[in-house]
Amino acid sequence: MGTDMGCYDTVHFRCPVCDERLEFQTKAGACDLSEYRSHSVPLAIADCMCEATVSCTACVAKIRFRVNQKRVPVFPELMHPGEDAD
Repeated sequence: MGTDMGCYDTVHFRCPVCDERLEFQTKAGACDLSEYRSHSVPLAIADCMCEATVSCTACVAKIRFRVNQKRVPVFPELMHPGEDAD
């Protein structure tokens, strides 16, 4: 879809102070109106979020984001006969 005016992706998260439900909108991803939870965000969006600060709409706490880059999940996947490894 590209980055047409009005198209964005949204990350839903909670304020670490008051637990208010909040969202972060960005054009860093596919910009196809996808929605993500903070525990599962594409890398391009995570990079964008780590450069941003937001304020909670309920308690006005200043919030920044960080990515745990020391550990990432890996998922074993069965390869089918004749399939090349990436």
